[in-house]
Formats: sequence, C-alpha cells, structure tokens
Amino acid sequence: MRELGGVRTALEYGGTGAVLVRRFKFDRRLDALAVLIEPLVERVRELPIDGIIPVPRHPGRVRELGCDPVFELARRLARRCGRPLWDGALMRNRQTAPQTGLDPRARRQNIAGSFSTQAAERLNRRILLLDDVTTTGATLREAELALRSGGKPKAVIPVALAGTPPAAWTNPCPVRYNGNDSQVAGGPPVADSVKLTSDLTLGHQANLGEEVSNSDFSAGTEMTVLEEFENAWLVKSDDGQLFNVRKDQAQPA
Repeated sequence: MRELGGVRTALEYGGTGAVLVRRFKFDRRLDALAVLIEPLVERVRELPIDGIIPVPRHPGRVRELGCDPVFELARRLARRCGRPLWDGALMRNRQTAPQTGLDPRARRQNIAGSFSTQAAERLNRRILLLDDVTTTGATLREAELALRSGGKPKAVIPVALAGTPPAAWTNPCPVRYNGNDSQVAGGPPVADSVKLTSDLTLGHQANLGEEVSNSDFSAGTEMTVLEEFENAWLVKSDDGQLFNVRKDQAQPA
C-alpha cells in the first residue's frame, strides 16, 4: 500500500491504470473493474477496518453519469473483503465544479463544506473512506473532516483506487500492457497469451446494468493477453469477449 500525502492508493493514475479507470468510470465497463479490483483488494485486505464508506457523488452528478462509479467500486470491494458497506453515512450537500484543472488551493476551496453525515453510530468505528482517483487528496480530506465532525471514529483510513502523485511519490503496483502506448518498463516480459489450467466458467458483463453472461472454457484454452496486473490478466477469447483471469487460473502459453 502506497501513501500519497496520507492517502493510500493501489495504482498510479497513468498509462494502463488510467486507461482502465477511465473505461470503468466513463464507459461503465465492468470488465475493466474486474481487473482494477484485484490490486485494490490486495492493498486493503489486511487493514484494520470495520466498514467501508464511499465518497458520495451529488445526485445530479449521478444522474448525469448514469451511475456512481465509487459506490460500485466500494460495493465490489466490501464483498471481496467481507466488510459492510455503509452507504448513506456520508452525503454530498451540494454539487461542486469538477476538480480537474484546479490548483491545490482552488481544489480545497471548491470542495469545502460539501459533505455531511448521518447514521452516527456507524461513524464511531474504524472506517475505510474510499474514492476512485486522488490528486491532491482534497476531496478525501474534506470527507474525512465531515466524518470526524459527525461522530467519533476510532480511525479513518483514506484510500483511493488510483493516484496522480508527484514523481517522488510514484511507486505503483506493477502493471504491464501489450500495446504501443503504455508499456511499463521493468520486470519479466509480458506474455502474449495464457492457457487455462482448469475448466472454468467466466462471467462477462460489458456495461453496468446489463445481465451477466457466463461462458464455459476447458482447461488448456488459450486466450490473448491484453493487460497484465499483479494478480490477474485481462484476456480476450477467440470470439472477442473480454474476461478477467486470476493468475492461479492460467499460465503463460
């Protein structure tokens, strides 16, 4: 787990990490989320927390996007880590301007006073406060201030899926990509393809809100590797479907 000015992150928001985060946030691609969740789970699994609170979006922003990516990320993380999701304990009071392009001072001013709390009994616990991307940490700090003002938490641990730190903070989880635009140097070469080591049923859901379709694959099936993360591959089958395959389910072909 890397700490960026007090915020723990799983990935650097750059290269492949940024591509996948944008696919998930703006294209509503759950195949991207399936890859992104793996390094996040590994980073938070051992943290001493009682529950997870996502940084909420304003309802107007949720209607604009058609979904709440941070809530979906928190829901998946809570399920994988066996911790409760305390949705609704933190609320967004007003719709703020996008933080993108603002300097650190303007970010703090933009987000100031925009959160409030309810369900105070949940706030007296050890809380993992989750956001998708952090740059200066202003949003997470303001959300943490609201949690501490609304209750007496034993701990608030701010975590973001990805961060855009200064160069001195950069030490991301290993991520590699078979492509021309974001190959990450270092480590072993990326496998062009993998073979499944056992019979598997893999679920595919291209977009939020769509039904999950399952596909059966036999041991030895070879799939093309598109992206490689620390604990998983994003692979493409012969019919063009994308799947997340854990590294204990396949091996380089």
